[in-house]
Amino acid sequence: MAGIRCDTPIGADWEYSLDQLNWQASNKFFELPSGDPFVLGTVYTVYCRNVTAELTADRQIPFGEASSESLIALVKLLDSLQKDGLLHVLLTAIRPETTLLIAAALNAIGFNSGSTTTVLEIDDCGCDEEAEGGLSAGIITNLYLAPLAVSPHNTDFLGTGTNLFNKLSRLNQSGKFIDNTGTVHENQPNYTISHPMLVKGDTWYTPSSDTTDPTGNRQMVAYFSATGAKLDGASNVRTEDKFRTPPGCVYILCTVPNNILHSFQVQEGETATDYENFKLIFPGETTQQALISARASQALLLGQINQARFTTGRNLFDKDSELIQAGRFIDEKGVYSADPTNSVSHPIFVNGDTAYTASFKSFISFYDQLGRHVGGERFDRDDFTFTTPGNAKFALVTVPDELFDSFLFVEGEELGDYEPFVQIVKGKTLGEAAIDLKASQAIALVERGTLNLFKAASRFTQTGRYITNTGLYVADSTYTVSHLIKVSALSWYTPSYKTFVAFFDAAGNLIPSDVGVYNRPTDKFFTPALTEYLLIAVPIEILASFMLVAGQVLPATYQPFVPLLESILPTTLGIKQTALDAKQMAESFTDEIIYSINLFNKADSDLINDKLINENSVLEDFADVSVGGFIPVEPNTWYTPTDLLGIGWFTEDKEPLGNAPRYDRGTAKFQTTDKVAFIRPTVYTANLDSFMLVKGQTLPARYIPWYKKYKGTTQDGSQALAIAESINALLIPTANLFNRRDGSILTGQYINNEGFLGAFLTTSVTHFIKVKASTWYTPSEVGNFIAYFDENFQRLGEGALTSRPAAKFQTTSETAYIRATFNTANRNTYMIVEGQFDLPMAYIEYGSFLDPQVKVSTAAFGKTEIVFGTSIPAGSGYHELACRALGMTCINKAVPSSSVRIKDRSGGVGGANWQNIAYAWAHTLAEKAALISGWAALRSANLGNTNWASAPTSFTSGEQAFILSCSYESNLTPYLNGTYAMPDVFVLSVLYNDQFLGEIEAEWLADPTDTEIANRTTAFGAITYIIDYIRGLQPRAKIVLEGHYADKKTPKVAQLQQKVAAYHCIDIWEIWKKLPFNLRRIPNTLTNWDEEPHFSNKALAEAQDPGCTSLNMDGIRFYMPDWVHPYSDPAHLEPGHASYLIAHEVETHLATTF
Repeated sequence: MAGIRCDTPIGADWEYSLDQLNWQASNKFFELPSGDPFVLGTVYTVYCRNVTAELTADRQIPFGEASSESLIALVKLLDSLQKDGLLHVLLTAIRPETTLLIAAALNAIGFNSGSTTTVLEIDDCGCDEEAEGGLSAGIITNLYLAPLAVSPHNTDFLGTGTNLFNKLSRLNQSGKFIDNTGTVHENQPNYTISHPMLVKGDTWYTPSSDTTDPTGNRQMVAYFSATGAKLDGASNVRTEDKFRTPPGCVYILCTVPNNILHSFQVQEGETATDYENFKLIFPGETTQQALISARASQALLLGQINQARFTTGRNLFDKDSELIQAGRFIDEKGVYSADPTNSVSHPIFVNGDTAYTASFKSFISFYDQLGRHVGGERFDRDDFTFTTPGNAKFALVTVPDELFDSFLFVEGEELGDYEPFVQIVKGKTLGEAAIDLKASQAIALVERGTLNLFKAASRFTQTGRYITNTGLYVADSTYTVSHLIKVSALSWYTPSYKTFVAFFDAAGNLIPSDVGVYNRPTDKFFTPALTEYLLIAVPIEILASFMLVAGQVLPATYQPFVPLLESILPTTLGIKQTALDAKQMAESFTDEIIYSINLFNKADSDLINDKLINENSVLEDFADVSVGGFIPVEPNTWYTPTDLLGIGWFTEDKEPLGNAPRYDRGTAKFQTTDKVAFIRPTVYTANLDSFMLVKGQTLPARYIPWYKKYKGTTQDGSQALAIAESINALLIPTANLFNRRDGSILTGQYINNEGFLGAFLTTSVTHFIKVKASTWYTPSEVGNFIAYFDENFQRLGEGALTSRPAAKFQTTSETAYIRATFNTANRNTYMIVEGQFDLPMAYIEYGSFLDPQVKVSTAAFGKTEIVFGTSIPAGSGYHELACRALGMTCINKAVPSSSVRIKDRSGGVGGANWQNIAYAWAHTLAEKAALISGWAALRSANLGNTNWASAPTSFTSGEQAFILSCSYESNLTPYLNGTYAMPDVFVLSVLYNDQFLGEIEAEWLADPTDTEIANRTTAFGAITYIIDYIRGLQPRAKIVLEGHYADKKTPKVAQLQQKVAAYHCIDIWEIWKKLPFNLRRIPNTLTNWDEEPHFSNKALAEAQDPGCTSLNMDGIRFYMPDWVHPYSDPAHLEPGHASYLIAHEVETHLATTF
């Protein structure tokens, strides 16, 4: 490749620099002053602040300090470069706002919209998240990934509505002024420079009718060409509001006075119309269809990501897709028209230059990965089969309504019979993939390596296949796919062998990236933004020596996987409870299962060949016979086998019992004793296919195989049984092997290393714990005996001594079970875990956790709730628990210390805490901005309230951003105007913080006058204002009020909530009726005052309720030590505690809401 030289620094004069580059936006290359052509396909590095483009390893072109002009030119340069070849961009932020600006600009032009040949990395090394205005790389990348791009390249697919100005754009530059020559003026607090607005050349445009700035002049408008060159703009002393762009103008920047920022509008034409919010639409689309546009736009990226992981059946047309546009028609040029007899399909993903066949010759439009129209097919073509353009990525098809339910769109030239649309995980069924992924995630978060992150012995490796960086599984007997490995985003990792790597986010979605290609330049790789896990392909021949380590340097010698014990991820109550419920559900199926009268399962995994079992229930070597698995039986009951051989019997803990039936007992039948819970029969190996064991003293006349059936119908029964067995298979044990609730624990005894029991007052002996041979284990106590037992529960006589130097011990080659001595006082915290660890260890409960995606299906499954309110729902976690149990998604927008109302009834704020006002929900964004700018004066006027005296005199940029985010226009509007998908239910957990000082209860509960109905200075009026706003944008939105958890302590809150619900005819969840949070004192709780968590809240309690600490606790105080918040009890998420109890009530209401 030709070298690129540039001896003249670029940046002092941007216009001069741009001319030097001689860059043409439409060309596939550009000429540098040296004359060397620029060839695509190299790796670039683009730095922010000193913005440079590193075109070769030793040459740089400095672009100078980032500014609006340099940003536009830089982004357009990158946009041009990415169109024709591989582009790898690394953004390094010295200042977080610069990184944000670059990322947002790339998003605005559709840079890398799902491209698999363009890679964006963000190295946020210069961004201090704790510093003022700090932004994490993940947030920046999320902004970049948002697929809402309108650029000159996709205006035939996406456009804007009437208003070209997006007041929420992150490219708006507050505190700056741009004149008609394109010159930017800094330190202008009354103005904002707009984001670039796409326009046509030689065309009239009109801004808002109220266009004068504070000086009485009109706004400045700067014009720019496609190359970013400045053109003569519109001055502020023009005689008319409207202005006409010159030929060649592609975008404009406007100076917008801040006093009209939220009502400013620029529209094509010579007259101004009523204000409309900025929105993204398909050209010609109506306002009502805007939501379809947003979803379609989002689907483009999602579809391109999921293509790597999912495929479909033969039929690519999904007649149930939400993205189908009924009553519309699209032609081969991508032009829409209204037609009540047709529908436009969802985006159908296709391959370029490939034959496809449709069951009807209809109009088709093709689009590339950026949403640009690249061709089409007419209805009058010669054949049902057609070939896509080479750069086609998806198609939109006009489907006649009369053929809608039978329409077929398939790859290839053979149409075949109709098949419905199905989605399939590549290489596996959908169910198998979900199980693998979730189970693997759970283990990955427990089995995290200390240095080498790859565990060759993991049960989640997938032998006989490899995975590509696009998430595609390929059969290959020489490879295995690793277990899911937990990693960090935007970090270096180095494997010991260069191979494919696939990256996944926290939800298990593939992150397409060329970083993981097998033929990358070096072994090491840099994880993409949002990465949480990875899968890596490992050749089987190096499986035992393969390593993956964090960083850029491998150890000098092989390091084995050593687990780092961490607190297990699924400790939240929702998952625990789901596991418990599912386990109980699985066990409940037992009563509904019919077993064969033959109790012997010849396919039992515990069956052992060339062994017999003697009268002591101990295995012995013996040729030509086998020992069956453990068969559950009833005590004191007769059983009959077909072979007269030895029978072993065992207790509930599978401990062997003596005096079992011998082979020479004279008759095959035998009777169990009162301690027998399981038996293991000896069987002639030659008779395995005909052996039977039945309850009773008589064998059936003919052989009956072992089976189990469900009592229901065959189809339903099989499905139910499969569900039960699947749930059981998904239960994954936690790391702690000791069950503190096991009934066979021996209290007041000890066991020595030889396995002999003895009496000791302060110790106990564990139940039998199943372990692996020749494996290290660590108990949570040091200095106690461990006894070893073989697979027959026989003492091995060589356990771990008390004198060993550390807590850990290694089992012998014959060890199958252990029993340990432990201090009785530590029973509730005692652990034994596999591996070698230092003490102390964080406690992990014994048990199993379940794939949290396994849910009992209800009408709520798959639905989404959005929650608004105070610190009670914000920090208590009960909505998250309820949603997890129902398979719902929870979007929690509740804000601690926030009220709904913006002032008190008098129009002042002195009766409220300063946080109530700063974080009030019913403020508009303009009101929030005014509040911030006038904060010092407002604080000074209310110093009579001690809370206001503690308020800050001003806010940092981060605090300002948070205050702005509390406005309903920021956290509610995007879910109503199509920016985000509308939730299925809006839950308003509000009004508790609207109790301001100095207001009498009669005023609080009084029926509002006509002028107070939506007056935001009253609690009733403020929430009515919000509810009316929701219904004004989405009349069919489902709204519910969540009642306050305790109606006795603050009865006026519950009463007002009931009044609001009745007025608006919406549901209210009166959860206080089912919760024990009341003022009645609970007997025998006086001593709780001296125990945590109440002891540390004792002084607070006395201040709140003098004298209460000498009495039993009331119901609220018992469950919530600070008398308000469920989370003031550290165990609030555990069964029987506050958040858990509230979650149950919320779950009950959600389950019946839809």
